[in-house]
Amino acid sequence: MQLASANPDFFFHADLTLAWEEISPSPTHHDPQAVACDYVRGVAESVANKRPLNQAEIVEHRVNTLLGVPRDLKDEAVRIAWGHAQITADPADIADATAERRRQRESRLKTEEQEREIARIEAFRYRVLSDPGMALAHSFMNNPGSFDEGAITRIENLARKAAVYDPQNAWVAIAHILQEFISELSSDARTEMISALPWWFARYRKSEFTQRLRKEMELRNIPFHLDETEES
Repeated sequence: MQLASANPDFFFHADLTLAWEEISPSPTHHDPQAVACDYVRGVAESVANKRPLNQAEIVEHRVNTLLGVPRDLKDEAVRIAWGHAQITADPADIADATAERRRQRESRLKTEEQEREIARIEAFRYRVLSDPGMALAHSFMNNPGSFDEGAITRIENLARKAAVYDPQNAWVAIAHILQEFISELSSDARTEMISALPWWFARYRKSEFTQRLRKEMELRNIPFHLDETEES
């Protein structure tokens, strides 16, 4: 008979023998011999389907260990005195199963590597869209000899275009507009505009941004006029 192995569509060859007897004077099952054969076959199958085809000897030893002691099947009034299995596998099938298992492993590893690469790309894309400076640093690290003003312009344009195709990062493009607007203001106008931000932070209950703004301005020695009434 054939026993399914852990390799899909590949089978062990099994020769099973057994000794059995009824343990009740009045039969409780119409076909006790079928009960005995089904039990022995079930034991062999439960071992074989957990092992690859190149482990026929291991399967044989385990099956014979389980069938080497008497077993009473009380519900059917049948006693399995002993069972014995001879398990083999065709060498050509073993070679095919091993090659197929290797192909599956290589395919799985390739898929896992592709998933890791996609995750890296997604993480990098997010960082580039939220901070194009990341793209500048990456380009410089990998191609220091070709880094020039043209590269900076291309990366900035790429970040803006990418933001258009990423709804979650659409505010990046708007941030660039605001940054361009601020850069064209005079120093006094910038200070006046920045001084108005705490009022907006307080309006939307984001007063912690006021403290962050203050630290940044102090760190860069930029004048920062803040009314106490606006901060509270």
